[in-house]
Order: sequence, then structure tokens, then C-alpha cells
Amino acid sequence: MSLEHELNELGRILSQPEPARAPEPYRDPGVAERKPMRNISPNQFALPGMEGLSHPGARHLPKGISFHHVEEKDPFYGHSNFLYAHKMSPEKFTPQVHHGNALGHIQWAGSTATKTSQGANYPGEIEYVERAYGAERHKGLMTDLYRMGHELNMGQGTVPIHSPTRTPEGEEWSKKVGGPRPKVGDYGWKPPVGVHPYEHRNISQQQFRPKGQQKLPGMGALTGMKPLPE
Repeated sequence: MSLEHELNELGRILSQPEPARAPEPYRDPGVAERKPMRNISPNQFALPGMEGLSHPGARHLPKGISFHHVEEKDPFYGHSNFLYAHKMSPEKFTPQVHHGNALGHIQWAGSTATKTSQGANYPGEIEYVERAYGAERHKGLMTDLYRMGHELNMGQGTVPIHSPTRTPEGEEWSKKVGGPRPKVGDYGWKPPVGVHPYEHRNISQQQFRPKGQQKLPGMGALTGMKPLPE
């Protein structure tokens, strides 16, 4: 192959525009061996000794603890996700009735929540972390709720992200848990692109829907959504 041919080939490669790329998925440096989202029930038991291969909350299930996720869109309180830990049967637990019976819960902003519309600074911002007063202590329960919000596809459009408004106790907990974390009081901070499931859903639609094609019924639903890559 002649030098002239090699130079022409190099010029052709350099002159071609690089194809558009989807945003890089967020890689959480604070959680070792980050796992992709899985479509399994948060109340699915694991084989004894293999809880670590299931999901973060699986180790609590043999102790009689169950989990319940609900997404609420309220015109006054806004769009939020709630993940509860309780000691009732999953079929009987109703958040509106049994909120006070929960061992603890974590609440975070939904995909439509913004500082201008509903009070949250960004989608996914943790709005509340509560462990029931006087309740039986279960080591790591609140941390596992946070990680379940990241690792399980429960139908949520966002994953919990630490808030710039944190108490001293919340500051220590956020350091322990890891994940994207703004400085306290940094209300202009935004989460990394690609951290939320709804962002991946939107990317998938843009990549595979031909230009000009209208959105088909069911497109954009979390059912069938690709898991977050490792």
C-alpha cells in the first residue's frame, strides 16, 4: 500500500463527522459492584446464603420485613416516589393507612419535579428519610432502601439522589451510602446525565424510532425498559 493511499485514507477518516453518541451512563463510585436494574419483586426471597446475589433488601426478608413502593402525583405535594419497609403482609400494607406502622421509608422526587414547578431542585432529589421512632433497629435498612431505589425496576422513573439540604446526620449517612452528592447548600447542582431510568427510556426512543414516526401506544413505558448498564 502506497504512502499516498494511506494519507488519503487518513484524510477521509478525519473528515467524516463522528456519529452522535448517547450520554454515558452514570457509574456510581460509592457503591461497589454496581448492578443493573432488575425486574424482580422487592419481596422475592433469595436462597439462604445467596441474599447478596439477589437485591439489597433480600437479607431483611427472613426477618419478617416486607417492602412497598408507590409513586404519587399530587397537585399540591408534587410528584414523588415512596419506598417503605414494614412488618405487614405486602397485600395488606396501604401507605395512606399504615404509614405510621412502617419501620422506615425513603421519599424522593419524581421525573416531573423541578425547583420551579414542585419544590424539588431536580428529579430524584431525596425529600425525606425516616426511621420510625422507637422501632426495632435493623442494621443497614435505610441504606438498603436507597440502594433498592437504584437497583430494582419497581416502576420508578427516577432513582434517589442526595439533596443539597441535609442535616448533620443526613450528611454522615450520605457519605456512607455514596452516590452522586451535591455540597450542602449547592442548590444549582444537577445530577449526572443518564442516572435516571426515564433518561434511558428517552434515549431508547430517540435511537430506535425513525425520524418523523409518531409515538406508538405504550412507547416510553417502563415495561421492557433496558436496565442501566454496569
